[in-house]
Amino acid sequence: MNVHQAFPVQLTTIPQKILQSFPNLQLFCGEDDPDLDLQKFIEYVDVLIEEFKARFSDLDSLCKDFDLFISPFSADPFNTQLDPSLATELIDLQSNSILEKEEKRVPIVDFWLIVAKTKKFPVLCKFVAKIFSMFTTTYLCETSFSLMKYVKSRFRCRLSDEHLSSALRIMTAEKLSPNISKIVASKKSC
Repeated sequence: MNVHQAFPVQLTTIPQKILQSFPNLQLFCGEDDPDLDLQKFIEYVDVLIEEFKARFSDLDSLCKDFDLFISPFSADPFNTQLDPSLATELIDLQSNSILEKEEKRVPIVDFWLIVAKTKKFPVLCKFVAKIFSMFTTTYLCETSFSLMKYVKSRFRCRLSDEHLSSALRIMTAEKLSPNISKIVASKKSC
């Protein structure tokens, strides 16, 4: 069971023992308080469980993919959800003792880079690239939104889309170094 699956299960135990789960609630209200409406708290927990399941439902379908990514030598190549060409390459990978030793020796990211350099597993490498891109894309997207919020504050609310786009492009650029000689040459020619 993964973390995103374990948390809702843990939440389901709360309604049966709500006061034990929230000791401060018990201290604040007391067990025998006639005004204490535990049903309201139980309903909040139920809403939280449903919201959590809805938000993380996509992860259930990706769990097998993550398992294959994290531990390729213990993944089941006969899993019916796997594409046949991916399963074939996984069997070939699992029968390669040199790569198996490498997987135990290096971090998983480095292992997949070694696999990619062999150029023997194109379908598997495409699968791994898809997994890698999920996290990079999410990180870049969230970073961009944070930067946009910073740039377009209430003091700069009149920025046009073009100016906002330019500001984001500058702020998200990894490395910007001005071409001083070109700038000086253009100023001298004016």
